Amino acid sequence: MIRALLILTMALLLAHSGTAFCAEPILLGAVFAKTGLAAKANIHNYRMVRYAVNEINERGGLLGRNVVLLEYDNASSSLGSSAAAAQAVADGVCCVVGPFWSAHAQAMGKVLQRARVPMIAAASTADAVTEAGDYIFRAGYVDSFQGRVIAAFALEDLKARSVSVLTNISTTYSPGLAAAFIKRFESGGGHVVQRGEYLLDTTDFSGFLLSMRELRPDIAFLPGYSRDTALILMQAQNLGLDTVFVGGDGWSSLNDYPVFKAGFKGRGYFVSHWHRDSPVPESHAFLARYAAKSGDTEGDATPASMVSYDAVGLFADAVRRANSCEPSAIRDALAATRDYPGVTGRITFDDKGNPSKQAVIIRQNGNRPEFVRIVQPYEAGTE
Repeated sequence: MIRALLILTMALLLAHSGTAFCAEPILLGAVFAKTGLAAKANIHNYRMVRYAVNEINERGGLLGRNVVLLEYDNASSSLGSSAAAAQAVADGVCCVVGPFWSAHAQAMGKVLQRARVPMIAAASTADAVTEAGDYIFRAGYVDSFQGRVIAAFALEDLKARSVSVLTNISTTYSPGLAAAFIKRFESGGGHVVQRGEYLLDTTDFSGFLLSMRELRPDIAFLPGYSRDTALILMQAQNLGLDTVFVGGDGWSSLNDYPVFKAGFKGRGYFVSHWHRDSPVPESHAFLARYAAKSGDTEGDATPASMVSYDAVGLFADAVRRANSCEPSAIRDALAATRDYPGVTGRITFDDKGNPSKQAVIIRQNGNRPEFVRIVQPYEAGTE
């Protein structure tokens, strides 16, 4: 009788222990801006990351456990990004997704590499982001790639041979993208006829634009974020410039700025990570699910937020393949990622944690971003 009771007690304890383990959540950190200059664009990233985590949990979670999302505001600064990453480590997350801006990603990467917690940056495209170490990955392509893509498009499709370039020197992103564009544009026979620089809080670009009107370049390249690009494009329009402007993925949130959305009548072209009309089956399936769930795909389904969605998907895929939520095991599984079917295209990581993946050319026609075509890595050429 005693032996039978002992066996029953052990069985109950083991069953309880297993239930408790399965009930223990997996902690995923998300670091984006909720305050400061980056907050307006970053809100879509937060909403899409929440949606991705909810989707995972509705399908049974990971390893029989729910995923709990811990959100951290980086206050749109590198210092805030370092602090947010440190807090995520202290809270016991097994991985971090985000941030959006490259300078923020570089600051976070140093902290998370030292802590050996994997990070999957979203649309942080500066090439140096993943140089912090082998725990740092990204879901978006790199600036050296997108710079070549938009320069080749300018040369071959727009037949441009002269360009003005205006760079935001307060960021890590803008100078790196400008350098990649100029290198490819000049190697293809193009000429830079004007270069200008500005700081993050600049609001008046009339001096550069008036000089550009006199020089009459074929195109103007703006490797900035959406806030400054929206201001520049509106001021150029008000000055009567008919120059075709081109840019990178930093343009992806232009319509978040009401003055631009309501008033811009011109056109331009930029490289991005995603467009709702791109022929990616996983994207179409996602949009159908999201519309059925929320009734709307116009607001939060943006190029940057779709990269954030893929970052969560890459994390979940790594946990499943590793059969573990240990940070080192997740890191190893991420490094082995091959041909992951993301909504922004197929993703394979190289030995630096950077994805080999497609880019999308988008035409900004007034306030309408229109799909032009997909560019695969092999089509962009080499540096």
